[in-house]
Amino acid sequence: MCKKCEVLHIAPAWLLLLVLTANGIAAAAQTEITHFMYASHNVIWQQYLETMASRFEATTGIKVNIVPSSGNYREKLMTLIAAGVPPDVTDAHPVLAAPLVKQKLFEDLRPYVERDRIPVQEMAPAAIAGTTGPDGYLWGLPVSILPIVTIFNVDLFAQNGLPNPRQLGENWTWDTLRQSARRLTGDVNGDGVTDTWGTSRIHYRWEAQVHQAGTLVYDTLVNPTKSNWNSPATLQAFEFLNELLNVDKVNSPNYQVNDMPQETVGFTVVDGPGTIYLPAVWDVTVPPKGPANRSSRVNPDGFQVIALSEKKEAAWQWVKFLVGSVENQMEMARITQRLPSLRQAMQRYPTVASDLPANWPAYIETAFSPDAYAGYVLFNAEAIDPVVNSHLSNIWNGRAAPATILQQIHEQVSAIMDYYAQQQ
Repeated sequence: MCKKCEVLHIAPAWLLLLVLTANGIAAAAQTEITHFMYASHNVIWQQYLETMASRFEATTGIKVNIVPSSGNYREKLMTLIAAGVPPDVTDAHPVLAAPLVKQKLFEDLRPYVERDRIPVQEMAPAAIAGTTGPDGYLWGLPVSILPIVTIFNVDLFAQNGLPNPRQLGENWTWDTLRQSARRLTGDVNGDGVTDTWGTSRIHYRWEAQVHQAGTLVYDTLVNPTKSNWNSPATLQAFEFLNELLNVDKVNSPNYQVNDMPQETVGFTVVDGPGTIYLPAVWDVTVPPKGPANRSSRVNPDGFQVIALSEKKEAAWQWVKFLVGSVENQMEMARITQRLPSLRQAMQRYPTVASDLPANWPAYIETAFSPDAYAGYVLFNAEAIDPVVNSHLSNIWNGRAAPATILQQIHEQVSAIMDYYAQQQ
């Protein structure tokens, strides 16, 4: 065959290859996924996602449509899935995710994490535990965490001649907490009305005191089947809270309000990074030590791939883009002021966070504590939580003794758990 003929014969093959390649690139550029956003994360979270989605599209050609939820997030998500139009990615809070985890509506991310070597070992163990099912099923990947620490007003402690929680160090315990709260509560101007309070919302994260006493209220954090509500350690925790609320009366009456900014509260043990208390001079330290440990809740926030998504690989690439890079986690921290989940990114937090307290490394110490825990993931929370919350209000209001209430909770919760066990 002549050279000219060979060129004429080969050229169409090269043209075909170029056309196929171009079509492939075009197809990739046209790939779109939907991220169903939990609206309670707030508009700043949405701004962060939209910023990162633009960068992700520029890098991969995959377009991410951010769709904020409206109304009841979980109901809307389950409706979309049931209707056969599931989103590809979402960002459910672990407590809200329980029924979805139970039904395995989230993709198991373990194979993706292992394949792409996502450094989950550099994340707080409690955060990973909080997104892991009983069978090891990794249903989410955290991008940020909220370790609950002690936050205190430096000036109020000094004005009352008290060593503050950071100065107390290892001696920051339940005993010194109670002593400090009593001293900080008082009538400053002598008008017969209490002006300053030792603490605020002390019962808001009651499970922390239960863990600090050395137990859990259930047999496990994820999908528990047994109640420990009537255990001696649980009783010890609630008696401690009852003493602060109803005997010492050192808790601010603004039960649902963070009143630290008014400089009328000495400390809280229910808040974490991102809570700004200006203009008060404030600092942070680790949680107080109870009879057993300094246990603290570490809330993970991150992303899930919907198991019924038809674009799971593209969805995973989006999650990986958000979570797997220190630089991208730092951008999340810069926009949202949340503490990132990777240890290296945490260590760089001061470069992007505003108004950090002097002892900000306490956030990292608390996050990586072996005693830290994530929130309970109750598969039957819709039946259990109303029972628990209704009964606990009787302790908070001083209407009944903790021992009586805890026994009632134990009996009713045990009956609910037994009922659901029989339905399986």
